[in-house]
Amino acid sequence: GAQVGRNARLKHSFIVDNAISDENSAGDFSHLSIGDDVYIGDGVYVDLADEVCIGNEVTIAGRCSFLTHADCNRSPWLSEQFPREQAPVTIEDGAWIGFGATLLPGITVATESVVAAGSVVTEDTEPQTVYGGNPATKITDLEKSEPGEHRFGF
Repeated sequence: GAQVGRNARLKHSFIVDNAISDENSAGDFSHLSIGDDVYIGDGVYVDLADEVCIGNEVTIAGRCSFLTHADCNRSPWLSEQFPREQAPVTIEDGAWIGFGATLLPGITVATESVVAAGSVVTEDTEPQTVYGGNPATKITDLEKSEPGEHRFGF
């Protein structure tokens, strides 16, 4: 049920969770959409409790995690304190997600923006910008810099 564009390349292990067993899962892979000319590195984790939409010409380094829900359903008290959250994750065209980055439910990585390795994205990014850290914050605006000015996008 997933949509996978032409020339999409997924390295060795691609981990899909909650495609079937979560209360909001689709029962198949239809919550996953991967555009054309996408590269997905090894060991990427995708939570399909909600939709994960990856645009065209996106680069995703290894061991990234895309989370579409958070649910502490084993503890009644904590479940009251932290009710279930669920929302899609969207990565727009031309974005680059660095190694080991984590994207939390409901965020959009904007067109041609960069998420630095190891970052935790808790809010939407702006187009053509670099974000890094935990939580990820804006580091620089790419549209105001010279091509080649940044080493590895940082």
